[in-house]
Amino acid sequence: MLASHRIVYLLGAGFSAPLGIPVMATFLARAKDLYAERRDELAHFDQVFQRLGKLAYAKNYFASDQSNIEEVLSILEMDGRVGGEDLTAAFSRFISDVVTRLTPAMPKSEEWPPKNESPVERAFGTNPDWSSYGHFVVGLFGARVQPVPQTSLLRCVTSPDPHPHYDVVTLNYDRVLEKAADATEKHPFETACGVTFEAPGSWRPEGTAPLLSKLHGSVGAKYIVPPTWQKAQFPEVVSAWTDAHKALRLANAIRVVGYSLPDSDSYVRFLLKSAVVANDNLQQVEAICLDPDGSVKERFDAFLDFKGYRFVSAPVESYLQRLKHSVVTGGGLEAGHRVFWNDQRFHG
Repeated sequence: MLASHRIVYLLGAGFSAPLGIPVMATFLARAKDLYAERRDELAHFDQVFQRLGKLAYAKNYFASDQSNIEEVLSILEMDGRVGGEDLTAAFSRFISDVVTRLTPAMPKSEEWPPKNESPVERAFGTNPDWSSYGHFVVGLFGARVQPVPQTSLLRCVTSPDPHPHYDVVTLNYDRVLEKAADATEKHPFETACGVTFEAPGSWRPEGTAPLLSKLHGSVGAKYIVPPTWQKAQFPEVVSAWTDAHKALRLANAIRVVGYSLPDSDSYVRFLLKSAVVANDNLQQVEAICLDPDGSVKERFDAFLDFKGYRFVSAPVESYLQRLKHSVVTGGGLEAGHRVFWNDQRFHG
């Protein structure tokens, strides 16, 4: 595959779910569990939960999924904007605290170098899921992790073979990819690997580093955009959406991972449609998302009318593990991606 080939990964909440970070449908339940455990520390959650309690009245008149954070916060935000207390700042803090506290730390091996195991397997700690994310990030830069000869250290080595240019557009607030990249700057790496994503605003399509565009903001940043009807009104995310549109417009392939394309997320649908209209060389759109009842595939099938489109219901962790194996053994992301899809076809 030529180096000029461009691939965009579009990531949804399911991408980070293997680490225990909640998706939209489980966000409120996980937040309530967290609040019950740390009531004093998270006393500010009470303001949000009190407002949530008032929403039960709406169910007397309308069908309302009050377990879905996007619907719930959208109703509350509408109420606050036009006739009540504006809770935008409280919602943002609420989301940030839940995501931050439910993102597990990246564990390091208790001993280094590890016994009876390849040091490369422990490059990103003892958690196998974190390991998959780490090697995925390294693979985005066309590199792999190798031992440094005659030492117990590791280093990142860029493949001499041509590889695609990768960019990442994510709907997630977490810092999973950034944490994995930061880990390559610490022991046991001999030197920093230089796997630093380009942020929106500084990214240029002709550059070599992947874009990391976070459409809803990020924990630890100056802003975080609640998943509501008002999300397009936040000027802080304009550069993220602008550069995401540029990357998608230039993509030869779009890989959607862990995103269920909910009917309520019209902004992402319009982003994709707008970018594709201006894209004269899009060859493939692939979606990987766990879909127990077939509803996710139905939405993608209805949305995409394109001969290069395909969908598979599969756990995200199985995809990441396949990519990890390929990156570690020198095949890169593309070889792992092909093997994953071949396996899916074989199993029907």
